Amino acid sequence: MKKSIKYFKPLNVLLLLLVAFTVLALGLILSSFHSSSNTSILMFKLNTANDEKTLYRKLLVNGELDKGKKFKVKNEEIVDASDIFIDHVNRKSNSIYLTVKKHVLKDQFKKQVHNPIYDRMIKQVVKEQQHPIFVFTMFKTKNHYYAYLALNAGIDDTGTIYRYSKF
Repeated sequence: MKKSIKYFKPLNVLLLLLVAFTVLALGLILSSFHSSSNTSILMFKLNTANDEKTLYRKLLVNGELDKGKKFKVKNEEIVDASDIFIDHVNRKSNSIYLTVKKHVLKDQFKKQVHNPIYDRMIKQVVKEQQHPIFVFTMFKTKNHYYAYLALNAGIDDTGTIYRYSKF
């Protein structure tokens, strides 16, 4: 009795390889996203009003909050640029636009900061925002730059943290 061997047609082999490659690529993408989404970008300490209890939290790359552990404060550079923006009204279009007054950026220790990326971040805010700025704070963690922006738009805006990208 002869056993028959089935041969795959070339099209079937290509389809099978394509499906296998797609599944592998999707798995790699999802696993890299999962590991990067657990990366914290900001750790903070919260005290109750009468300092009875202290909570530690970390803000993850994916925007979620997670319980944090007690940590030692690092001297990371934090630049508050809230007071450098001037808002104007365009009477023709009845819209608000921003300009930047002459300024010197300083960190939380009042040390002068010269960083072209912070300058680009400020230009980006001026280009995109159409509301007065209430708070604008920039900081760097590891190799990424972030900005905390709260608008003075006559609405309840608790602020948003943005990750700056050159692209």
